[in-house]
Amino acid sequence: MPAAEKLFERARRTKAGWRLEELRRLYRGFGFDLEEGAKHIMFIHPRYPQLTATVTRSRTLAVGYIARAVELITTLKRLEEEAK
Repeated sequence: MPAAEKLFERARRTKAGWRLEELRRLYRGFGFDLEEGAKHIMFIHPRYPQLTATVTRSRTLAVGYIARAVELITTLKRLEEEAK
């Protein structure tokens, strides 16, 4: 199982205790680009620009950021399956 899939499964199981670098690896593993600002990072999928998330720069992240990542990646998987 690829590293991004392992991170995704972890995110589905537990939303607490995530660090920004782990979340960054998760999004990047599923093809999201990132735009870095001074206080936030935006994750945007290049093929599906409606899939976006804004994440604060912080050592530990609120569970809502992880829940949003799970939601976006689940949607991405569905869209890619439909495109086949």
